Amino acid sequence: MDSLSHADAEIMIVDDEPSVVRFLTRALKSAGYKDPKGFTDPLEASVYLDSADPDLITLDMCMPGLDGYGLLKALGAKRSPDTFLPVLAISALDDFEAREKAIKAGAKDFLVKPISVDEFLLHVYSLLDTRFLERRLKETRHVLEGLVRERTSELGRANLETIERLARVAELRDDATGKHTHRVARLSALLAQELHLPPEEVDLILRAAPLHDVGKVAIEDEVLLKKGAFSAEERGVMREHALRGAQLLGGGRSDLMKMAEQIAAAHHERWDGHGYPCGLSGDEIPIAARIVAVADAYDALTNVRPYKEAWSVAEAMADIELERGAQFDPQVVDALGRVHQAHLCTDPRSSTDWGATAGRIG
Repeated sequence: MDSLSHADAEIMIVDDEPSVVRFLTRALKSAGYKDPKGFTDPLEASVYLDSADPDLITLDMCMPGLDGYGLLKALGAKRSPDTFLPVLAISALDDFEAREKAIKAGAKDFLVKPISVDEFLLHVYSLLDTRFLERRLKETRHVLEGLVRERTSELGRANLETIERLARVAELRDDATGKHTHRVARLSALLAQELHLPPEEVDLILRAAPLHDVGKVAIEDEVLLKKGAFSAEERGVMREHALRGAQLLGGGRSDLMKMAEQIAAAHHERWDGHGYPCGLSGDEIPIAARIVAVADAYDALTNVRPYKEAWSVAEAMADIELERGAQFDPQVVDALGRVHQAHLCTDPRSSTDWGATAGRIG
């Protein structure tokens, strides 16, 4: 038996008989363990355990005042339920009831007086082996949990990067600057903040909004990139991008993909119910889609598109205000007005770049 593998173990002896404490101390030291901490007063031992974390306690169960059972109860209240602390119960009572009572109180093993040194050391070795195995398993678990957190974080970053690149696939087909989706995302998040949505929902909108037009990857270039007004047939083709986007994003299990699907499907619905593809109205339209609808319209109006020139900020704000309660959710339009005013106060030169204000987001 290689007891030296646990030579540095912190061992504690609690017995109201000083001779027993000395006997067990000599036995442990002769076997190669370091000098144990001995107590003849169980109350003093209880105070010591408030701050100490021994690897093994040999505990006399029958002591005056605070007996071994009481000390075990106090010890259980101080330790986490998943902490394994070997307690070797020692008693002069050699019957099943005494053993059962000690084990149910929290002891991990039981030894009867008078004590045989060889038997005592065998019990000590076995309990310490379990103690240090449990410690190694806990350390391994912590390492594995750290690796899982790291890999999860890496996976999250990879997913976000994939989503951003997917948004760019659609964006670069009809936005030469490649900035439309970022502007819409930032403005959408600002509007969500202004509407006092929970921070986690604001962040989801910021991440999901760039995918609002991902369905445009399925629209032919001759329609998508046409300069000038659309014919009725072409307008119908363009409208298909909402359902195409929802189909591309459908079936996702993450909250982010579920919100992206909602936004793609419903960002062209109208507050008055005359939008597409499903004719939803009012609160039937997901709040994220109502927010992106306003942000998307604002950005489309104030920037050059293949089919139009850029409008001034004042013209765009006036046009959106005219659609308050018709095309757009009145509360979202009002939020746009407040955000716009706050941004003008921050930077009087402001046009359509929400960068300074958007710096407040995530």
